[in-house]
Amino acid sequence: MTPQQTRRPPTSPSPKRKRANDENLDSSLPVLKKSKYTARRSPEDKLEVVFKALQDVNWTLGDFLYHLFRQQDEKGNPVHRSQKHASYVHKLLSGRCGTSGKGVGFILNAWFQSGEEEDAEKSMHFTTSVPYQNICSARPALTSFAAQLVKKELVQEAEAAVQPRSGLHAMQQVSWVDVRSTTVSSVADVIQKLQPLTWDLVTEICARPP
Repeated sequence: MTPQQTRRPPTSPSPKRKRANDENLDSSLPVLKKSKYTARRSPEDKLEVVFKALQDVNWTLGDFLYHLFRQQDEKGNPVHRSQKHASYVHKLLSGRCGTSGKGVGFILNAWFQSGEEEDAEKSMHFTTSVPYQNICSARPALTSFAAQLVKKELVQEAEAAVQPRSGLHAMQQVSWVDVRSTTVSSVADVIQKLQPLTWDLVTEICARPP
């Protein structure tokens, strides 16, 4: 051995790779576990879950819908909705129908087509004398709601049409002598603009094909 040659220290053996089941495995590392397969539940199975939840809280379906959509409590105070509650209601009422693609219109039609109604309410279809809020059966309540809503809109249109500067406001008594063809045409134009729902209903009734 020459003086220039230095002795190298012995190299340490390479560490063995740790196996997954090694007791010294770092506990901070995530351990992947196989997730259990869960079969998809049918709509009928999901409905049973919802029905079971209603039974657990002693609610009917009507109770659930009432508390889901009501805006005031029994004392007339505004109802405070949680963030989740408000989100569910907003999505439905704003037209986000979800995966089914069926919105409020589909639900209303399904209620109307059900044909189920109390005997005492069978004569209340399209009634304007009984507040629709007091009718419990689906079809009479829906038709009365529509009739009363249309009636209210027609009255509001008529009141707006006879306001000053509306075109239908008369400053003096008008007789049939004052009514001419140009007057009728002008009145028709005003009604179409200020009373669109009235015009649509009247023309639908009066201008039907023979």
